[in-house]
Formats: sequence, C-alpha cells, structure tokens
Amino acid sequence: MKGIVKKALVSTIFTCIISFLGSGVYAAPYVDRIIEFKQPDNSVVEVKVTGDEYYQHVESPDGYTLCRDPETGWICYADLNSDQTELVSSGEIYRGVNNAIQQSAPKEVKSEAIQDSNEGRRQKHLEIKPELIAEKRNKVRNELFPKEDIKNNITQRSSPNLSSASFQAAPLQGNVIGLTILINFPDVSSSISKTDIDNMFNKVGYTGYGNNGSIRDYFYDVSGGKLNYTNTITGFYMAKKPKSYYDSGADYSRALELAYEALSWLDSTGFNFATLTTNSQKYVLAVNFLYAGDIAQNWGKGIWPHQGWLPYVFNADGVKVQMYQMSEIGRDLSIYTICHENGHLVCDYPDLYDYDGDSAGCGNYSLMSGSVNYKNPAPPDPFCRNIISGWNSTVSLNSYPKGSTINAESDPLATHTVYKWSGSNANEYFLIENIKKAGRYSNMPDEGLLIWHIDEKGINDYNQMTASRHYQVSVEQADGLFQLEKNINLGRAGDLFRAGYKTAFDDTTTPNSKWWNGTSSGLKISNIGPVGTTLTFTLDSGTAAVNTAPVVDAGANCAFTLPSSIKLSGKASDDGLPGGSSLTTTWSLESGPGTATFENAKALKTNVTVSVEGTYVFKLTASDGVLSSSDTVTIKVNPAGTLPLIAHYNFDETSGTTVNDSSGLNYTAKLNGGAVWAEGQNGNAVSLDGKNGYVSIPTGILSNVNEVTISTWVKLNSLTQWSRIWDFGIDTNSYMFLTPQSDQNKLKFAISINSYNNEEQINAPEIETGVWKHITVTLSGNTGILYVDGVEVARNDKMTLNPTSIGSTTQNYIGKSQFDHDPYLNGIVDDFKIFNKALNADEVKALFDSKQGIYIYGDVNGDGEVDAIDFAVMKKYLLGDESAMQSKDWQITGDLNKDGTIDAIDIANMKKFLLGIIEELPVN
Repeated sequence: MKGIVKKALVSTIFTCIISFLGSGVYAAPYVDRIIEFKQPDNSVVEVKVTGDEYYQHVESPDGYTLCRDPETGWICYADLNSDQTELVSSGEIYRGVNNAIQQSAPKEVKSEAIQDSNEGRRQKHLEIKPELIAEKRNKVRNELFPKEDIKNNITQRSSPNLSSASFQAAPLQGNVIGLTILINFPDVSSSISKTDIDNMFNKVGYTGYGNNGSIRDYFYDVSGGKLNYTNTITGFYMAKKPKSYYDSGADYSRALELAYEALSWLDSTGFNFATLTTNSQKYVLAVNFLYAGDIAQNWGKGIWPHQGWLPYVFNADGVKVQMYQMSEIGRDLSIYTICHENGHLVCDYPDLYDYDGDSAGCGNYSLMSGSVNYKNPAPPDPFCRNIISGWNSTVSLNSYPKGSTINAESDPLATHTVYKWSGSNANEYFLIENIKKAGRYSNMPDEGLLIWHIDEKGINDYNQMTASRHYQVSVEQADGLFQLEKNINLGRAGDLFRAGYKTAFDDTTTPNSKWWNGTSSGLKISNIGPVGTTLTFTLDSGTAAVNTAPVVDAGANCAFTLPSSIKLSGKASDDGLPGGSSLTTTWSLESGPGTATFENAKALKTNVTVSVEGTYVFKLTASDGVLSSSDTVTIKVNPAGTLPLIAHYNFDETSGTTVNDSSGLNYTAKLNGGAVWAEGQNGNAVSLDGKNGYVSIPTGILSNVNEVTISTWVKLNSLTQWSRIWDFGIDTNSYMFLTPQSDQNKLKFAISINSYNNEEQINAPEIETGVWKHITVTLSGNTGILYVDGVEVARNDKMTLNPTSIGSTTQNYIGKSQFDHDPYLNGIVDDFKIFNKALNADEVKALFDSKQGIYIYGDVNGDGEVDAIDFAVMKKYLLGDESAMQSKDWQITGDLNKDGTIDAIDIANMKKFLLGIIEELPVN
C-alpha cells in the first residue's frame, strides 16, 4: 500500500459548479461533480463530490453533507462530532433530494454528540476544521509516500509533483507510446468498445462523443507538433473477481491487486513491453488502467479513480512499470482527465490547484488546475508547455527597448509566443500571453492579456500571497479582487487585461508587478489593446530606444521569362523613431542590360517590365526621414519561350559538402549529417541515410514565387511514414512538403499556413522502392498537380495557397522535415529543379524524357527548352569556355548532327532551327 503516491485535497467546497459532461473517466480534481451512487438496496442517489484521491467532501445536490455509515453501508446525512474533528453518520438515510429522510436499517447509528445537539436538525455544508483536513491529508501522504523507494532511487522518477523544487525534466518531444489496459469484471462489462476508446486516444481529427480531438490531437496541438503521444490499447482483461471486491477495503490496496493482475495477464499474452516509451532508467512513462462501468462506489478507497505507484516494480521485456493511473470507462468518453493525468505521467507537469482546498489555484485557466469543458480542456499554462516542456517560443521582454510596442498573437492551438520578464532571481518571473476564446481556448473563463506570476519555489497550496507563502503559478487577476486565492470562483470575466477595462500593469496598479518580496520587478506595461487575434501593449520598462535605420529585405533572387513582367516583393520595417516620422520606400534599377519601367516604384510589392533579357539587379531603399538603408535582389530575365529556372541541383560534385546551383542565381545548397555523394540516375547524386542526412537549401528561395514547379529524381531504399523528399517552411505551422508515404500510405503533397489541421493536400498512390522515379509538383492558381514519371497521378482544383502565402521560408530541406519527430529520407536524390512557373503536362513530360535517353537535342543547359540561351552557351563553348555547359548531358544534346563532336555545324543547325528554317533537331 505504501506504493501509491498522488496529490492531496483539491478543494473542499467551491462556490462555482463545473458543468461535467457525461460520466467518463475522471481522476483529476473534482469540483462539485454530480455522481450517481448506489445504496445497499440498489437504489440510486445523486451526490455532489469535491476532492481527489486523498480527500473527498460529499454533499447532496442541495448542500447537505453526507457520509457512509460504517456499520450499515448506507449513505446517510452527516453530523460533526463534539470537537468538530470527524464527520459521523446521523443514521438518517439519504434517499435523494426529493425523498423524505428515513432512519437507517437494520441498525440506527447516532453518536452521543448528535443526540445531544443535532437531534432532528440538519445543517448544510458541514466540514471538519480546516487544519484537521490538512492533518488528515498529510497523514495519508505520510502513510502512502514511497519514501524508501525514492531514498533508494528505484522509483520511476523523483516527481516534481511531490515537491516545490525547480523542474529539471528535459523537454519532451517526438513519438511517445503509452499503454492503456482495458478491464472487464465477471459482473460488469464495458458498454463502450475498444475501438471507441482507441479512437479517443489515437485518432487524428477525433470528434467522437463531442470531444475536440483525441488525446493524441490534444498533445500534438499544444506542443506545436513536437509531441506525438499515442497509446497501445489492449483488449479487455477479465478480472478474477467481481467489481465489488476490488471496490472494497479500507484503502487502495485492491486497486494494486487489480493492476498487478492486469499487467501479468498482458505479459502472458506475449505483449512486448519494450515497444513502449521509457525514460532513461527504463521505466515506462505512461500506463493507464480503465475499468468497465461507472465510477467506483467506495469513495477514496478501492478502485476510486487515482494516480499511483506500484510498491513492487513490474518487470517485463527489459523495461519496468511503476507509475500508473486508474479510472472508470463509464458511459461516455471525455479527454480532460486522461490529458491531465498524462500531463503528469508523460510531461512531469505539477498540479496547479490547491490541495488544501481553501483556494482555487489557477482555476480553469490551465489543464493542470481545471477545465470548464471536459470535452475541450484548457491547454497547459505557459509555465508547463513553454518552460517545462520547451515546446513553443518564449521571448525575453527584457531585451526590448523602452517604448516598444509588442504585438502578442493568440493561436487557437496554444502555440503562440509567450513573453517573459525576468529579474535577478532565476526562479521568479512573469509570463505574458494573449488569450482569445477560440479553438482549445474556447471555454476559458476570460480573454485578453493573461499575465502569469511564476515562482518555481512556490507551492499552489499557499494562497496567502506573502513573501514566504505564495503560489508557484499565479494568475494576475486584472480586477484586483484575488478571487482565485480567496476561493470565490474558478475564473471569471474581468480576470484578464484589455482595452476599455484594465490597460496597465506596473508597481502602482492593483494587482501590481512587484516581486513576492515586495521589491520592484521593473515591469511596466501600458496601452493594452482590445481583445483580438493580435493584442498590442506598450513596454514602458527598460532604456529609451535610439533611432536605427530601417530594416530592408528586397526579396529572393528569382527568374522570369519574357514577356512576363517581373514581380518584386520587398519588406521594410522601422523602430518608429523619430517620433511622428513615417517610413518611405523606393525601388530603383541598380544594374542590367536594358531599361526598366516600374508600375509603382514607391510600393513594396510592384511589377516592373524590362526591355531585353539578361540579369538585372534592383535596389529597395527605405528611409525614416533621418536614416536610410537598402537591399538588392537579382532577377534573371530569360528570352521568350524559355523556362524560368530558380534553382537546379545536379549533385554532380564528388567531394565536400557544397552543392552548386546551375540556374545562375547562386542558391548554393549544403550536405548535412549522413548525406554523401553517390552514383545517380545520370552522373552523381546525393545519398541520404534515413538517420540524419539531408540537404539544406538557402532561406527565402521561394518568397517571390506565386506559381511553382518542383521536380526531382528519387530512388527510395525504404518507405517510412512522414519522411520528406523535400520540405520548405518556417515551422510546424507554415510549410509545404512532399512525403513518399503519409499515414494513409499515400504519396502526399501538403501546404499550410496554420498547422496540420488546415493543410491543402494532393494525395496519390505510393511510389516503388529500389527504382528511380521522377516526381513533379506544380502549383498555379487554384490547381495543384502531382506527376510521377511525367504522367499526372493526382490533382486538387481547390488550392488557395502558394509559396508566397508562407512567406520567406527559413527551413528548406531535401530529405528532412519541419517536424523534429518525423524520420529522415532513406534514398538517393538527383537533378532537383525549382521553376518560377507551373509547367504544363508536356513540359513535365520533357523533364522526365530527358533523363530516360529521350533527349531534347539543343537543350544544352537542361531547362527543358531549346532557345537563344542554348545557342549562346554553345557559342561560348566553341570559343573555349567549357564551363558554359550546364546540363549533365550537354555533350549529347549539343551534338545536333550526332557526329560525336560539338562544332560549327551544330551551331549552324541551331541557328536554322531558331529562325524556323528547319522544323526539328537533330539534323544531318
């Protein structure tokens, strides 16, 4: 019995009732939860429970305190003994709020104190003394805490949930597999199927039973795609004894008996426990036991929902099981409790409600404290998801100059940036985020700027708000009423800062920004804006800013083909100084072979036409009225009829890590990790090992591209779900990629600017392994097309996104994903091309044919077209400049009369072809 460790009392009585949806699994804190309990005669009564595993306060729905009569087993109205240290049975049976009080049978139980002072009179909300509740809680903890195990360092981990120490857990990312064992009893079988439970845990896009996603979806969302937590769901184990047996006894010892039974059964089936995710000491991170039927009847004992520790470690297949949670399946499924408990098991998050029951902790603002809607639980607070897990961006406010305007974004999946204000004490700081009621934040008590006061040495049992006794994680309630600390509610409208209500937070406001010891933190915020996806505020802390020159980005080097106009897309930003000034921008022609006419030279995004083909350099200049700066962009303008090639990686190098770009725009790439040169489809290629090998491509390469074609040759050694042939993006929210195998076993292209839930996709059959395949993706307008070996295999005519929708991509890879947990590509890649145009079917077929021995004679630069550029390149070659040849096959495609030599005859034939004197090549 000493092996079970968990939290203490969540609360004795809150004045605000949570709306509980259904009777699914619940092992997280209860607050006025309505539960059906059975009396010894099998009649059913409704009771209201507040508490958790260690202590529960039970009342009738109309507020009368209840307890089980220890001698008769009937739920009766409770009274206090004479010194208010115990709740004792009055002997008066509780039949429900609409039924008259009856004397218990067969034996009336009344204490002497009750007879003396409470005969025939009932009082609502009776409780023992608060200090006695804490004493009882601590006594249970002292009895159940596995001190010897922790002392001998054989427990699963020294959980921060059991101490106020700083958190040392490493950020958890990647694929994590937990275990869920389903349990039936000889007398009770589950009305909910294994399939339904599997879907609740693992299904992508799950909406069953009214839930907002599965448990996998929840952690995937709030981690920004960094944590992919799934569970292996077993079949139903049939317990050896009836449910009533395990639900009896004076403690949780029969729950341990049931847990060992189920684990031994699973081991006997041949299940491989080594497939589960473990920590560095080989302890399985997460084990869930879900038993059939409704919640246990013996509250606080037996198999009452709880999280616990096995006193004797269960060993199987070289791994160990010790930490677990157990709860009921019920008649409905809700994800909140499993998410809360696995926040402990998987992520090592602390509880942020008040065990002592005299305050609300963080209320309904965090998964680890509570949630209004059990079908759509609140995300973890930023202390958990950013500081402990390190999932999403945390930006230091201290680095901003005084007077800075901060644009705080709110993301419905909780992946937005959080701002941190720090002082000299590393354990104490403020975290600031923008909350808008949408997505996973839909059921938050309020919306606006949410300011968290963190002290990693604090404890959320301590609601005194003094230097020595205060919360670990506090919500700075804008109304200054401290109703969470005073146990008035679980959060309400008026807690968060916003325009027209509370717009400042500093040393003089209520609440204030001082540290817990009363000294100034230096944090001063003003001009807090209205509720919205973007909420602005002004930082009045720090040193006054000094005017700096504007930051200018003229965009990515690109290629266009006449007669198309050139599309320029620049960016410019300024610090707002000097005050009252405005930013002006101007485009100009820096160099080029011809003249240029701008549609609007003052606009950041504009079109420009040029007089002749060639390479042009355009300059974007920005000025704040005092200081100016500029940036240039190189544009390659091709003759009419040619293809605008942005990048071309032949991979014909034989040593080093540099990959040359033969397009002329000099987007040099690089080999990384286990990427090496190898024999290719024609000449050399790059071989990727499936472990850490990939090719990195320069940032911003697609920022000016509205239409695009990306083509390459690939030979896969193996198919692995979610590996990448290529991936261009900023993060796990904004990207476009091509994978040879999705979770639906499809060749898949996807593009998104708002995470995986909002992808636009093209899906086609998987490609073969062990053979060369030519794969091309084109995007133009609303149409995206996938080609394999020059033939269209799939399309989507409802596309709305293109590369410019994403912006300037900073993470561009061949063989690697934006998502850290996705595998690397295992295969060989050759002849990678990017065009600033959506090639048509014939042009795509020509790209494929050119590598199949079906050569395009005269196309010596390998862009799929015979044009004036090829004539100029051949001419340079004859004049002694062999470097002019760009195609791997130029010695074949340039030999127009097939006499084995590129000479003046070939040049003459090329000229005749371009002038229309002859209709096709090669010629004799």
